[in-house]
Amino acid sequence: MSFYTTPLQFGYFLALAMSTLFWIRGYREERLSDGLLGWVMFFLAMEIQDYTFGFSGINYLWEELNGFPRGTALLFGPAVYFYLKAQTNRDFKFQRKHLFHLIPWLILTVPNLIIFLKGKYAVQAWQSSDLNNYLGYPLTALHWGSYVFYFTKSLQLYKSYRAWSKDQFSDQDIISFTWFRNMVYAMLNKAPYGHSFFKRCNLV
Repeated sequence: MSFYTTPLQFGYFLALAMSTLFWIRGYREERLSDGLLGWVMFFLAMEIQDYTFGFSGINYLWEELNGFPRGTALLFGPAVYFYLKAQTNRDFKFQRKHLFHLIPWLILTVPNLIIFLKGKYAVQAWQSSDLNNYLGYPLTALHWGSYVFYFTKSLQLYKSYRAWSKDQFSDQDIISFTWFRNMVYAMLNKAPYGHSFFKRCNLV
C-alpha cells in the first residue's frame, strides 16, 4: 500500500461493487435507470483501472494485454446522458436508433482489436508507427468533444426537468437532481475553458 495505490484501489473496487449492485437491482426491479447507473460506475472504474494496477506494480495489462482496446471514454458520456434520460422519464426505452451513439467507440475499438488479435508484433509495429503518433491529438479532441457534447445535453435535460417538476411536485428536495448536475459540472469543468463555456451556454 502507498499514498497512490490506496485511494485508487478503494475507488476502483468500490465503483465495481456499486456497478454490480445497480445492475442487480435494475434487473430485479426492471429499472433501466439503475442498469445505466451501473454502467456509469463501471466506466468510471475503467477510467482509473490502468492507474490502479500500474501504481500497484501489476503489469499484466501492459504485458499480456498490451494493445487490447480497453478505453471506455467514448461510452461514458452516452451512459451519463441516457441514465439521466431514463431517470427523468420512466417510459424511456432503448431503440435501434440509439445504437448510433456507439459508432465513435466502435470506430476506434474494432481496428485496435483486429491489430491486437494479430499478435504482439503487430501491436508493437502499430504503436511505434508515425500514424499512431499523429492520431494522438485528433483522438484527444474527439474524447473531449464527446464529453462536452453529452454532458451539455445532460445539463440541458436537467434544466428542462427542473423547470417541468416545479409545476408537478410540491417538495422539490425529494425529486431534485442537483447532486447529478454538480457531478456533471465537476467533470466538465476540468476541460480547458470549461467554466467559461458553461456560463456562455447558460448551463450553470
